[in-house]
Amino acid sequence: MLRSLCLLVLLLLAGSLAAENVYLRDGRVISGRISNQTRTDITIETAQGTMKINKDQIRRIQYDTQVDDKAKEEARKAEEKRRLEEYNRQQAEQRRQNEERMKQEEAKRLEAEKKNQDEAKRLADQKKLEEDKKKADADKKRRDDESKMKPAGPFWYGAMVRSMVLPGWGQYYQGRNRAAFLNGGLTLGLGIFSLYEEGHYHRNRNNYSSTSTTFLLGTPFVARNYFNVSQTDGQAYFWFLKGYGQTSSARIRMETHAQRLRVARTAFLLAYAWNVVDVVLFNPTTTTKVGLQTGPGNYRLAFAMTF
Repeated sequence: MLRSLCLLVLLLLAGSLAAENVYLRDGRVISGRISNQTRTDITIETAQGTMKINKDQIRRIQYDTQVDDKAKEEARKAEEKRRLEEYNRQQAEQRRQNEERMKQEEAKRLEAEKKNQDEAKRLADQKKLEEDKKKADADKKRRDDESKMKPAGPFWYGAMVRSMVLPGWGQYYQGRNRAAFLNGGLTLGLGIFSLYEEGHYHRNRNNYSSTSTTFLLGTPFVARNYFNVSQTDGQAYFWFLKGYGQTSSARIRMETHAQRLRVARTAFLLAYAWNVVDVVLFNPTTTTKVGLQTGPGNYRLAFAMTF
C-alpha cells in the first residue's frame, strides 16, 4: 500500500516537472509546460510566465517524456510485482485448497475402505454363523436319525446283568458314575474282607484241629495205654491242663474268626444284592417313588416304580 502511494506521488511530480521544448520559426526555443492548446495556438507555462503562441509561428514541439516513461516503468514493475504476488498468493491458496481437498478425499477413501472391510467382515461372520447353524442342524438331524434307529437306553435289564457280572458296572452303564464307584468299591471291599477273614478262619481251624489232636493224644489214658508213657498223676494233670488251655484258646480264636467271616459274607451278599437291585430302582429311564406310609399305630415303607 505504501509503495503504491509513493508511485502515485512520483507520477504526479513527474507530470508537474515534465517540460516541452517549443521550436519557433525564428530560431528561438521556448521551454515550459504546455497547459492548454487550441486549434490555432498553445498556452505554455515558462519560468518567465505564461505565454500564448500562435501555431503558425511554431516549427515543432519536443515533448520531454523521460520522467513519464520512468514513472510508468516503475508503476508497471510495481503492478507486475503486485500481480505476481497476487498470483503466488492465489497459487498458494489453490495449493492449500487442493491439499485440503486431497486430505478430505483421502479421509473419505479410508472411511469407505473401512466401511467395505467392516461390511466384508460382517458378511463373513454372518456366513460363518449360517454355516455353523447348518452344521449344528445337520449334526442334530444325524443324532436324531441315529436315536431313532437305536433303541432307547440304558435298559434296566442290561444294567442288572452288568451289575451281576461286575458290581458297579451297571451303574456306570446308566451314567451314574458316583453310584458305580460307591457300589463297586463297597462290594469289592467286603469281598476282600471276606476272603481275608476266610483265610484267618481256615488257619485257626487247622490250628485248633492240630491242637485238639495233640491234646487228645496227650491225655493220661491215651499216653499210658497206647504209648506206654509213664506219668505220675501230677504230671498227667499238668499236661492235661496245659493241653486243655491251648485247645480252648485255639477254639475261641477259630470261633471268633468264624463269626467275623459270617458277618463279612452276609454284608458282602447284601451289598451285592443291593448293587443288583439299585440299577432297577434308580434306572434313569424309570420313575421311582419311595416313601414312608403311616397308619393307625403302624409304619411301613412303600415304593412305586413306573417303566
